[in-house]
Amino acid sequence: MGDECRANDLPFFLEFIVYDDSLDEKSVEYAKKKPEMVMEAMREFTKDRYGVDIMKVEVPIAMPFVEGTKSFKGTKAYSKQEAKDLFQKASAVATKPFIYLSAGVSNAEFSETLELAADLA
Repeated sequence: MGDECRANDLPFFLEFIVYDDSLDEKSVEYAKKKPEMVMEAMREFTKDRYGVDIMKVEVPIAMPFVEGTKSFKGTKAYSKQEAKDLFQKASAVATKPFIYLSAGVSNAEFSETLELAADLA
């Protein structure tokens, strides 16, 4: 696909979703595993051999499990600072630009997610 896009002078936007068939994506266990799955996919698909120009990726955390946020549902997978650190680590593995996907969450939750991602200080 990357070669086809290059040959036709078109940008290659790649959208991928990570998953683990053995876990419920709404579980705390999945929330704990998600950051590494997202980062590994970002690490892989930023390799030049794929020809990706821009990645469309999931956020590396699950907001209902971020303690101290409005979206928090009571079971902690990460603190707010740990979530910020995971955003920073995910950003560091990408060698190509990327766009975060909403993954179908509410606008309020996605907005809070992006605010957390932007607040890396």
